[in-house]
Parts: sequence; structure tokens; C-alpha cells
Amino acid sequence: MKMNRREAIRKLTYSAALFGLPASVVSAETTALPGISLLDGDPEAYWNRLREEQFLMPGKRAFLNTGSVGVAARPVVKVVCDYLEQSAGLHMEGLHDGDAYPRWGYETLDDHRTELARFVGCAKDELAITHNATEAMSIIAGGMPLEKGAEILITDQEHPSGYGPWRLREAKGEVTVREVALPLPPESPEQLADVVVSAIGPKDAGIDVQWHHEPDRAAHANPGNL
Repeated sequence: MKMNRREAIRKLTYSAALFGLPASVVSAETTALPGISLLDGDPEAYWNRLREEQFLMPGKRAFLNTGSVGVAARPVVKVVCDYLEQSAGLHMEGLHDGDAYPRWGYETLDDHRTELARFVGCAKDELAITHNATEAMSIIAGGMPLEKGAEILITDQEHPSGYGPWRLREAKGEVTVREVALPLPPESPEQLADVVVSAIGPKDAGIDVQWHHEPDRAAHANPGNL
């Protein structure tokens, strides 16, 4: 059955009702950001307007997991939905300039990587664009050529996305993962660095040290920041 825009909005309205969103919220057009003068004069009012006008969340909810998967703002949701509609209909004139095909995951993004490479200071072919840091770490850990018996040093404060790929290779008998305990709370950033450096062994082929975004851990200094 062919579904037009009106029907799509109606179905979205039904879905929104499950999450306590009124129909007017789903179908409303995006609005401009509040003026900077409001932020200077009344910060509380500014942020209340920003939340109410720019996001789809009901006012009774607070989303605190922006370190992982963040709630998209209205303009982002609209652009993504518009792009999906244009690409599903193969309306190439509505897609990005120069795109000969919808971006469904097979593109090399050469122009984007060339620009990013200039900013980072590397060659284009040394740079890959992934969906997120978890995917990037999995690709590196899973694809890095290592001799059998090589050791990977991690800490006991790693995010699961960081230690998971190494633990998988360990389970397959490819590497040995060694975990060093970090002092909590640490006396200084230097102490954390000393703990990690002193744990490095002759067989270590890699060291995975991350900043963990959980509030109780992020409050501590991390050697990755040194």
C-alpha cells in the first residue's frame, strides 16, 4: 500500500501517543533557536524554551545518557526523515549535492575524508569515518595484526566497548589481556600514569586506556588526559 505524507504523519502520531507525545508535537514544524539575548538575560527561560521547542521529549522526562546515544533535536529528526523519504523514492534532486546514489552505507565519502584529513593532519586513506567510537574500537581491535601470545594492557575502569573486542580475541586464543587496577580516588594524574606505565610488560602489543563517561568515574583524573 502506498503511503503519502499525511498517512505517515498519522501513523507517527499513533506511535507518539505510546510515549506520551501529543500529535501537535510530532507534526509541528521546527523553529529557530531562542535569541542569545534571552540566554544573557534569563538563562532558565532560555533553556526551558530550548527544551520545549527543539526536542520531542515530554517535559516530565530527563535524558541523561548523552555519553552514549543522545536524543535528537527536532531539526535533526526532520532532516533525517526528509532524507529517508527522498532516498526511498530515489529523488536524487532532493539529496546532497553531487550524490549519484542515496547514502545507504556503501559510499567512500572521499570528499569528506579529504577535508577531515587536512584538519587532522593525515592522508585521506589513513582516515575512516565510522558510526561511533564503539564501532571504531571494534574495528581496530578486531583487525590489528598481532602475533599469537601478544598481550594487551587495559585498566579496570574501561568502558565495555573498549575491553569487549580485546576479551573476544582473548577468548579465541589470539591474545592475552592483562588488567591493571587504578587507585580510586587517585592522588594525582601522575599517579595514574605511573600505575599504567609500570604495568607495561615486554609482550605488550597494545595499551587501551579510556575516559569513562560514568559520573562517578569521570570525576577522577585519567591518564588518557595527560
